[in-house]
Amino acid sequence: KFHSDVTNRAMSLLEVARVCHADIERSQQEIILELRNEPVTQKMQVMHDHFINDRLVLVQRRNKQLTDIFQSDDFSNLGTENPSRVVSSFYTRLAELREYHRRFPQASTLEGETEGKLATMDPDMEPAQFTAEECYGKFLDLHEIYVEYINLGFNFDDPSAEKPSSKSEPSSSKAAGGLGLEQLALVAARHHTIDYPDFLQRLGQFHTVARKYKNEDYRKFLEKLHDYLKDFFRRAQPLSTIEDTIIKAERDFSERWTAG
Repeated sequence: KFHSDVTNRAMSLLEVARVCHADIERSQQEIILELRNEPVTQKMQVMHDHFINDRLVLVQRRNKQLTDIFQSDDFSNLGTENPSRVVSSFYTRLAELREYHRRFPQASTLEGETEGKLATMDPDMEPAQFTAEECYGKFLDLHEIYVEYINLGFNFDDPSAEKPSSKSEPSSSKAAGGLGLEQLALVAARHHTIDYPDFLQRLGQFHTVARKYKNEDYRKFLEKLHDYLKDFFRRAQPLSTIEDTIIKAERDFSERWTAG
């Protein structure tokens, strides 16, 4: 009975391996067919990239399954079985499979994939969600980041506003509350909410933010900006590897930081 169980497990592994090879071959053919089509719009380009990326992910997953199968003990023991027992187990298993598919004719082979049919890109498919402003990955939509930005204190610190001079001002220039006109102008400059276009121009100028404003709220703001840009990149360019870009940027930063 032990040998029979081992043989049955090994034969099941062969069936799974066969389906994995079929999925890999079909995915490759679907990628080839899709590459023959030239996208004509931004939406079609994004859908085209996601379709190919999904097939590549499936190929990688199936290759991982095949590696696990070929390295398993049950697969290694397949060649050590008595040939007559292997043949007997094969036909027993074949009868079980026929009975299963007779009872469940609509059942698919593995994880919903079907064999012998090449899928094509569905024009109505929505592989990734984009806002209207993002225009299917053509533009960034930083309005939520902008709202976070205007609520932070460092936004109001206008670097173009000079500190008031140390000279005492004439009493005539004093206003209510004991503030001079120059001081009032500075306060107004620091409490002026910038508009969205100005925000976009200043967004990347992190070096202009005073150290006193780089607090916990500022860190959370940067994390939200970082997460959005990574997510947008993955949605807009699924075939690109942003991880390699991030690793290179972190390595360059570490080298510059060490060099002072």
